[in-house]
Amino acid sequence: MIMEKLFNKVFGQLESGQTNRIDKKLERGKEIDVGLMNSKRYFGKGSNGLFIDDDAVSGSLDEYEGEVSASIPSTAIKQVNYDPKTGVCNVLYVGGNKWYRFENMSPQQFKSFMDASSKGRYVNNVMRVKNRAKGY
Repeated sequence: MIMEKLFNKVFGQLESGQTNRIDKKLERGKEIDVGLMNSKRYFGKGSNGLFIDDDAVSGSLDEYEGEVSASIPSTAIKQVNYDPKTGVCNVLYVGGNKWYRFENMSPQQFKSFMDASSKGRYVNNVMRVKNRAKGY
């Protein structure tokens, strides 16, 4: 993880949680490379008062419930490249070597993507429906 962060600093890639830097690049119309995609997971208190991962107990993750959140690496999305001038967002999945192209993405939608608690769900439920490029 330390080497990834160093690589991203050297080559100008961002973490999805660096909203201030992403916002500044969007305001200037600059291309954005996000090399560390993070998702949020929420934890709640169990019957013994200790914080537990709801997913481990219930078998399904409700990412909107729980008193405490934690940022974890996305299990679905490895890297993203977005150009606000063209509205094109390219997505590389974890374990994949092919970039997927999504079109007509506004800067506001890209911000929503970066703010989404689950990047993989956002791609599947929003971008694949609204922004999918033909042939991808």
